[in-house]
Amino acid sequence: YFSMGEYRKALEYFDLSVEVYREIHDRRRLATELNNIAVISGDLGDYQTALENYQRALALHREIGNRVQEATTLNNIGTAYSSLAEYQKGLDAYRAALDIHRSLDRPWDVAVNTHNIAWVYANLGDRQHALNLYQEAIDIFRGVKDQFSLANTLNNVGDNHTELGE
Repeated sequence: YFSMGEYRKALEYFDLSVEVYREIHDRRRLATELNNIAVISGDLGDYQTALENYQRALALHREIGNRVQEATTLNNIGTAYSSLAEYQKGLDAYRAALDIHRSLDRPWDVAVNTHNIAWVYANLGDRQHALNLYQEAIDIFRGVKDQFSLANTLNNVGDNHTELGE
């Protein structure tokens, strides 16, 4: 239902699966479902519910030692806070995700987190710092040959130069 855009129906089934995963004590799949619920909640503009579910998923990822999903969830938390214009909390989450991705040597994820941090700085009005961070992301996206993310980042660079009157 999620892929068809039927979010309310998808939530019904995700809620049911959460109950089952709790009953069978499958923390990994439970965390995945909580993330799914959080994503849909965010898509529906309910960022508080999204954050609650991301926090639950984050705790589970930490309990089971899933560092990759811990970082992904932290990135999602950063996005939710940024959507609420709680930029400092967003930066804190993005930076925590970035630290994990660096420690795991995951260049694409490092670039995504760097891009997200740049976006926050741009929204805070620190466009020069944002441009420097976007350049870091551009270099990595080129290195991993991700043309889509590269194009998106270049677009944001253009937006920043426009805002700077350049």
